[in-house]
Amino acid sequence: MALYQSALSKVSPAENERATLLRQQLQPRYGDAFAALRADRRLNRNLKEITSNPAYGTGWCFSGVNGVGITRIEGLEAQGNGTPEACTSASEDAVVRAIRVYSDKYFDGWKGHVTVGELEAAGK
Repeated sequence: MALYQSALSKVSPAENERATLLRQQLQPRYGDAFAALRADRRLNRNLKEITSNPAYGTGWCFSGVNGVGITRIEGLEAQGNGTPEACTSASEDAVVRAIRVYSDKYFDGWKGHVTVGELEAAGK
């Protein structure tokens, strides 16, 4: 809040009024509640892609994951050259379950700011 107050003290009343009008115009489309819904839809769409072939898996390999579960979760880095043991539908399921647990915490109540960056392929 201090940073906001500092910035606010450096703008003219006319600039502040214009910024307020712009914020009011953008809020319905880009406010936290709407951004969170878009982020949730995007998350679900990408999780569906990971689990799109339940019989054979999709070939996604996740570093630190095997068929039993997640052995290391730091950022859930993926790597395309994982061992065959790590590239199973069971490992994909383990990653999806872990992501769901974390996303439930992050999206709980749609409160706060939501930042969604560019989507990057985790690897195949």
